[in-house]
Amino acid sequence: MKFIKNILLLSIIIILSQNINIVIVNNNSLYAADCVAKNNLQENAMSFIARCRKGSIKSVFPGEMYSKNISEIKKGKSKAHKTAWKLLNDNRFKK
Repeated sequence: MKFIKNILLLSIIIILSQNINIVIVNNNSLYAADCVAKNNLQENAMSFIARCRKGSIKSVFPGEMYSKNISEIKKGKSKAHKTAWKLLNDNRFKK
């Protein structure tokens, strides 16, 4: 009986996530289903790139920015922050 309740609960979560346009990642993180950087500020740059950008971005993306949240990149003042933000929003690298 508990197994059936869990399946029903999971089904409801999936249906709701499709209707309100969110994605469940790692069982406890929620991200926007779209691939717009400003809508995914809490996501790690590496996971956003893997999900939404072509692999060719890795040749120009600043390595020290991979582990930062997109919100940190957006707020940053250094050249690396500015470059990373531009690349995350560059249409050339969209999947």
